[in-house]
Amino acid sequence: MKCKKLVKTYLKNSFLGVLMFTGSGAVAQTLGSSDGSNLEISSVEGLAGPNMMRQKNWLVRRGAGSDWFTTALHDGVNVDASFVTPGLDTRTWWERDPNHDIQSWGNAANTYLTLKGGNLGLGTADPQSMFTLRKYGSGISMSPGLNPYFGSFGLNREVNTGQIFNPAGNAFQINNGGPDKDLHIQVFNGSGALVNGDALVISGSTANIGIGTTSPSERLSVNGKIRAREIRVEAAPWPDYVFEQDRKLPSLSDLEQFIRLNKHLPSVPSADEVEKDGVELGKMNSVLLEKIEELTLYLIQQEKKSASQAELIGQLSERLKKLETKK
Repeated sequence: MKCKKLVKTYLKNSFLGVLMFTGSGAVAQTLGSSDGSNLEISSVEGLAGPNMMRQKNWLVRRGAGSDWFTTALHDGVNVDASFVTPGLDTRTWWERDPNHDIQSWGNAANTYLTLKGGNLGLGTADPQSMFTLRKYGSGISMSPGLNPYFGSFGLNREVNTGQIFNPAGNAFQINNGGPDKDLHIQVFNGSGALVNGDALVISGSTANIGIGTTSPSERLSVNGKIRAREIRVEAAPWPDYVFEQDRKLPSLSDLEQFIRLNKHLPSVPSADEVEKDGVELGKMNSVLLEKIEELTLYLIQQEKKSASQAELIGQLSERLKKLETKK
């Protein structure tokens, strides 16, 4: 007569084990103390055609120890004599670690989803941020943040711990909030060192964008050089007014006096102003064109004056010849 097996967990002398009852009495089995040890504690089976499928439960040691603090419960599928090692080849498994607040789901040696202390991980057994996605040796992570931070997003980086997923590449992190309540994009190298903490900043109060600066005062503020194939600047008013008939052109003597006193042309900012405030390209181009147009008018005036003088010289020369002829 076959003996039915009744499996019952028990805790004795700080060792987890099972009592297996048979016709000849109870046989005690104990989970080993070394990392990776496992002990089958229950099994439900059924035939699927020629195959025997079993839902098995194991106690698994996740770290060396002799009590429940390093013990997890592993629920996996076993077919015939295959897939019998928890976390290595069992199929479509679910594992729970009550001491560390970890639940994981996976297949064979692959972990597909993990809940760890409220953190959610896809493709990882150790999510260190509120959400961590690992794939192809790299990953992304997100965290809602704690006031005054209101959300972070990391590429190739755990936002909560700074871990770099793949040292072969750089990492980027977007932080929303902080003391300035702005959005910051940070750059890290493959070793995790900060390359630029303010590679790009968007002001939370003005929506101004800064590159290389933490306090963008304009719609776009750049702390560094800019190279472009073309820049279009809208400037008004354009200095066609210089050629209006009723506009009086300053005399050269007045212009000379202004330059002597101020060391720059009228309407042109001084060196001190440029050093302090920079140059507005649209306005500056307009001012420079104004000066070119005024210079053109001065040249035209000079040309007319030279022509008039040449004509007068010619007339005087003719009169002089006539006088000499009379002699």
